[in-house]
Amino acid sequence: MPDLRILTWNSTGEDAAKALELDNECQAIAAAYPLQPDVDVFLIQEAQQAPGGAISAYLNGLAGYTVHHIQENLGGGGKGYICATRNAVVTVNNPIQLWDYAADPEFTLSAARNVITPGCWTPPARTPAYTVITVGGASILLFTWHAPLGASMLNIIVGAMKGGGLIDAYIAFENSQILNNPQNFLGFIPQFIIIAGDMNATSAALAKNYYNYTPLDDFLGVSNHLDHIMAYSPHHTAFNVDQDRAAATTSIHDTLCARMHW
Repeated sequence: MPDLRILTWNSTGEDAAKALELDNECQAIAAAYPLQPDVDVFLIQEAQQAPGGAISAYLNGLAGYTVHHIQENLGGGGKGYICATRNAVVTVNNPIQLWDYAADPEFTLSAARNVITPGCWTPPARTPAYTVITVGGASILLFTWHAPLGASMLNIIVGAMKGGGLIDAYIAFENSQILNNPQNFLGFIPQFIIIAGDMNATSAALAKNYYNYTPLDDFLGVSNHLDHIMAYSPHHTAFNVDQDRAAATTSIHDTLCARMHW
């Protein structure tokens, strides 16, 4: 049975103490789950803008991992994303990169483009980042996202989502080809789509119906306050997300880790 353990963390920066906290959590995971002791994918939000920080150095020092580090903002600048994958389990087909809504053919033509906050998709917007990986023969479109904050311009909500998230950005995401019709972008339908990161929305906010719109309602997974690991199978392949655990850190966010298996 293939499986994939994902750890997501908004580290709010990098320093030696946070790198040690990440290492301690990896050891705790190995002790708690001796049959599946390894983290297969690390996804870090709000890392340093460029490689070289303490968490980046820690992940680059792990034997048998591939590490990619990019800026969070579509127009450059801002904080950074780190994606580290375990080579024994994960084949990286496309390194992590930001999605550009302005170049998305479905979003460009959608009615949503004209009514949602332009700042959630035009530079220097904090758009989702994606990578395409293969695990156990299954193709996976994997996203991490430090979702933007803000009050909506739409008439489906007053202000921001619970947690501070900008619902317009969710609508932009779900009106984009990469999420709505990934086969048109990838050339195939992925076995799974996974989203893991700081969504700046509580689980209640994601479950709420906003006048016939419920964000990411096809996705199932685990949550810890604003952080989530969620998956969906376009092929309707049965899967479970379990063994979830959160650990307090010196960041304002806990680490969140879970194992997906199918």
